Amino acid sequence: FSRLSLKKFSHEEKIHFCISIGIGIVIVILLQLYENTNFGEHTLNKAFDYIIAKEAVESVRSGNIAAQKNKKVAEQIVFFDMGNVYEKRGNPLFTPRDELAKIIEAAFSGGAKVIVLDILLEDRDCCHPEHDRRLRGVFQQMIHRNALTKVIFPVRIGSDGKIKRNLFKDLIETHPNFYPAIPYISATVSDRIVRYWVPYEVTKGNDRTPFLWNASFLGAALAHGKEDELKIIG
Repeated sequence: FSRLSLKKFSHEEKIHFCISIGIGIVIVILLQLYENTNFGEHTLNKAFDYIIAKEAVESVRSGNIAAQKNKKVAEQIVFFDMGNVYEKRGNPLFTPRDELAKIIEAAFSGGAKVIVLDILLEDRDCCHPEHDRRLRGVFQQMIHRNALTKVIFPVRIGSDGKIKRNLFKDLIETHPNFYPAIPYISATVSDRIVRYWVPYEVTKGNDRTPFLWNASFLGAALAHGKEDELKIIG
């Protein structure tokens, strides 16, 4: 291809060309500024939501096998809502560990494939230490029974790149069915709906896993028996 040369254009054509380039640059700048506003973010989110919803409907109507399979998978997922315990208990944020122990025991006894905890277990229960012992007892019971259920523990990574403390670190590091994972997600400012998530984080001082997968992603992979694929990727 020969180089673009403006010499062969007339004076009027050069002016029109420069004006067109200038208008294009202004449009790009305005779109960039618009995207970084709450209104712009809201508009983009609605557009993406509409496209995704439309594609989902079309997939179901067309008898898409993957869509039908995903529908069956969704029916196998159970969410346990323990209520607004944080507001009741104040600061520090302690979750009733005895109630959590009951839920986990019922889940693995019922044959759950994967249990994904949405609670950071970094601090001890200052008021009810027996609840911590109750929860640990359930995890140890899973180990003794050789339960096939996999448990994902959300953990945080410090500024030094190391995993922050966890009450059950000893069990996580020694039992192959217990996995640490990051719980990081991001909700958009305009509507507080979670649309983005961090896929993984690199860690230091963790011999078992040099990086941690996102808890939701890891849960889905383990539920579908894709653990070997994760190791290959890692």
